[in-house]
Amino acid sequence: MNRNKRNVTNNFKLVYLPLLFTLFSVFAIAFFAHISTQRALIHQMEQSGEDLALLLSRKIESEIGHFNYINEVLERNLLIAGKAVLAEKDYLNNERLRDIRDFFEVHEIFWYSNQGEVLFSSSSDYIGWKVKPGDPIDQFMTQSKEVFVEDIRKATENDEYFKFAYLRDDEGSFVQVGYRAEYLNLKTDKYKIQTIVERIANNDDNILYALFIDENLIAIADSDLEDIGVDYSEVVDYQNVLSGEVRAFEWYYPQLGNHVLEVAVPLFYGDEIIGIAAVGISMDETERNVILLTVMFILLAFIISVGFYIIQRKNVIKPVMMLNKDIQLIETKQLSFQPLEVSENKSFAGLYDTINELLAKLRESFNQNKHLNQEIEEMAYKDYLTKLPNRFSLSKKFNKLVKNNELVSIVLLDLDNFKEFNDTKGHLYGDQILVVVSERLKELDNDQIFISRFGGDEFLLLFSCHDELELKRNIYDLEKIISQPFIVQKEEVVIEASIGISLYPKDDIHLNGLISKADIAMYQAKISGKNQSTYFTESLKNSIVQKNNIQEILRYSIKNKRFKLLYQPQVDVQTGEIIGFEALIRLKDNSISPNEFITIAEEKGLIGKIGRFVIEEAILQLSKWKGMGLDLKPIAINFSAKQLSDKGVTNYIDVLLKRYNIPPQYLDIEITESILLDDDCEAINFINRLKGMGVKVSLDDFGTGYSSLKYLSKFPVDKMKLDKSFIDQYLNQSGKKIIKQLILLAEAFDLDVVVEGVETIEQVRLLQDLKCKIIQGYYFSKPLKAEEIIEIYSKKFDVGV
Repeated sequence: MNRNKRNVTNNFKLVYLPLLFTLFSVFAIAFFAHISTQRALIHQMEQSGEDLALLLSRKIESEIGHFNYINEVLERNLLIAGKAVLAEKDYLNNERLRDIRDFFEVHEIFWYSNQGEVLFSSSSDYIGWKVKPGDPIDQFMTQSKEVFVEDIRKATENDEYFKFAYLRDDEGSFVQVGYRAEYLNLKTDKYKIQTIVERIANNDDNILYALFIDENLIAIADSDLEDIGVDYSEVVDYQNVLSGEVRAFEWYYPQLGNHVLEVAVPLFYGDEIIGIAAVGISMDETERNVILLTVMFILLAFIISVGFYIIQRKNVIKPVMMLNKDIQLIETKQLSFQPLEVSENKSFAGLYDTINELLAKLRESFNQNKHLNQEIEEMAYKDYLTKLPNRFSLSKKFNKLVKNNELVSIVLLDLDNFKEFNDTKGHLYGDQILVVVSERLKELDNDQIFISRFGGDEFLLLFSCHDELELKRNIYDLEKIISQPFIVQKEEVVIEASIGISLYPKDDIHLNGLISKADIAMYQAKISGKNQSTYFTESLKNSIVQKNNIQEILRYSIKNKRFKLLYQPQVDVQTGEIIGFEALIRLKDNSISPNEFITIAEEKGLIGKIGRFVIEEAILQLSKWKGMGLDLKPIAINFSAKQLSDKGVTNYIDVLLKRYNIPPQYLDIEITESILLDDDCEAINFINRLKGMGVKVSLDDFGTGYSSLKYLSKFPVDKMKLDKSFIDQYLNQSGKKIIKQLILLAEAFDLDVVVEGVETIEQVRLLQDLKCKIIQGYYFSKPLKAEEIIEIYSKKFDVGV
């Protein structure tokens, strides 16, 4: 090589090319900044507009719901008042109509003969007035309807507006009951749609207008009042919204000289689309922000580029040119060469030393780096134990599939009871399980299925499918291969798994969101019995959110003792005397039903603390009644199957009975049949401990589950309670034989029978005929507070004997 050529530096590449590249970068950065900023701001506007439109739709839906509810209540009150008049038709006069009018708070009541003549009136102004042909009342008279409710209309004889209801008796006479329209308006003014629309439009200066369009594409309400009533049936975007889509579109608003981004969403009432809610947002500020940000970005990029070039020129380009001269002196065709002489004042003094060392170790470093790169790549993309792709690899695969607009499913597989293998056979055995499961899953791996390890005993799979039918076939194949036995350390092991499934883009468009939703579905699969697959749904998410809310309410109520007990009397059916009570738990600060929160308390492990509260509160109440000099009557409390895990509960009962000096026979523990399934030894021991203490035990909800003679013969219970649903079905003339046989069965085992849910005198008389001893239900009393019980403690109810 010519020595002179090696000494010549390429000024174009070293000086001018970086300068050109810098200038090009400035313009490229500015261009892409403009595009990305514009897209981001418009997307943000669309999202904000959609949120506003959804807020508008929810408020309108709420208003419509309120209006319909109030209208229903008013119509119901009109009909009730009319029925009251019919009930009193043999005793009617003007004064009686006025009493009924005032009682039901209606405004007008008229009683007509079958010929349409007003015989009585609550205002006495229209006595003798007759219906004229063509009058709305005449239309009711000519129809065969017994009951009719009108919309608001102008009265026949004056300028007032009324809403009337009509009811006819068997002889053709009828009653007319009405509200004045201004009363109806007073009831509904605060829910006016126009007010809501204007409030949304006035909420922000950037909101140009808001409107509500009905299902016929007619503007019902508009913040621009002159546009109310406009027909938009020709607008294609609105037609698409009525089919269930959310639409965002830009247009120019000539009256304001503004570009507008309008977002329209369908408005639902129940399951039907009843109209469109739309919001128009000014784009002027967005356009100004895009231009401002672009200019600022160009200016900043230019300043940085110039500064970078100046520094590069001084500290890099010139020293590199010097270094280049020295490097050209090196004999590159052989590895043995004289070290470069370096003076301390050179900018790249350290680099000279590095070059000297680098050339000497080049071959060795190359081989080492090659091997190291292979290891790093494997660690970055694969799980160290199973050698499956890790979550990072899955993320890259997901992004690739999304770019191809493919239907993607996230499948989260969690091994059931994996912790038991680790606890009983050790973590090495657990690792072997993960390895064999991974090998089995690899059998599914293909272009449409991507397998990865998520962590712990969880695996994440990506299914790329043409449709949901193909997805279901793939899920079936996955379940099938997992259900086959595995060989771990030369022994056959059955491994089960719970699977949660979420779909892109149906459930979410982001990977983390899809994984979260698949995890929700997998959790549902576990609490539903494990070893099954569950698809994510919004209702499932809402159910979990609701359960979590109730769980927090329960934890707060446990901590702050915000529970209370109500007591429902149990009555001797022959004498009418109260012979005991059932304690029923309620929340003090919430109306959540016990059926709902007890289930969640059992699921979340809170039932033990709640159960102990009920036990102590019931025994404390017995102590209070005893201190008041009342004859003690037993209190029955319900006992959950989950409370069997509370090992010290029987000792807890014994301590409380002794502390408050209450004889144990006045506490009655009600257990359900589910506790007794499979002759559970734990349940038998629990019942025997209670019986040994002298506490009474009742078999609750008999007839609703797994009723069997073996429960009555093998378990020492004192009472048998027949559930309300069972009574509702069989306590009648045709089914009473079944009730009779159950009573005889109980008598054969020397058990008392308590019938729940008694609500009518007919049921009481049937139970008397069947020789039932104890009944409980709303016929005698609803559940009462402890202070209310005092008023009826010694009362005898009328049982018709």
